[in-house]
Amino acid sequence: EQVHMGVEVDFTARPASFLTFNGMLSIGDWQYSGNPLGTVFDDGQNKVGEATIILDGVKVSDAAQTTWRLGATVEPVQNLFFDTSWYHADNLYAQFNVLDFQDENSDGEPDSGGYQLKLPAYDLIDAGLSYRFTLGKDKDKYLNLRLNVNNVLNEIYISESTSNREAQAGDETWNGVNVANNVFWGFGRTWNMGLRYRF
Repeated sequence: EQVHMGVEVDFTARPASFLTFNGMLSIGDWQYSGNPLGTVFDDGQNKVGEATIILDGVKVSDAAQTTWRLGATVEPVQNLFFDTSWYHADNLYAQFNVLDFQDENSDGEPDSGGYQLKLPAYDLIDAGLSYRFTLGKDKDKYLNLRLNVNNVLNEIYISESTSNREAQAGDETWNGVNVANNVFWGFGRTWNMGLRYRF
C-alpha cells in the first residue's frame, strides 16, 4: 500500500491597495508500506517460485513531494496588473521496475540493490500582465486582456523519468542523472495571450 502524509499551507496578504502577496507550501512524505510477496515466473510463464518485493520505505514516484510558490501582484495604475511567481519543486522520484526490488534469495535486501533515482530539484519563474477595460454605463462589465509568460528564465529541467538507471563511474550524466534514462524535459519558455469578456 501507499502511505501519503504531509502538510499544505497557503496564504494571501494585501499590505497595500496596489500590492498583493500570495504563496503556498506543500511538504509530503509518500512511500510504500510493507513488503508484498510475489510469484516468480520464467520466460515461458512457468511458475518457478516466490519472492518478497522489498518496497517498504520506497518513495512514490511521478510527483514532487516538496513544492512551494511565492508570488506578488502589483497594480501600478488602476486596472493594470503585473504578477510574478517563483515555483520550486524537489523530492521528485523516477518510475521504477518492481523487479528491481525483488528478494529471491530471502536475505531481506533487494537482489539488485534497490536503487531509486531522485531527480534534480528545479525552480521556475512565471510572469503575467493584464489590463481590464471597464464597459457599460455602470462599469459592471469588463474586457480583460492578459499576457502570460511561463518559465521566464527558460530553465532546463527534468519533469519525469520512466526509467531508473543509476549513474556508475564513467557514465555520462546530466546534473547527476545517467543520460541512459528515458526522461521527459519540462517546457521551456512559453507564452500565451487571452481575452475574457465578463457580462
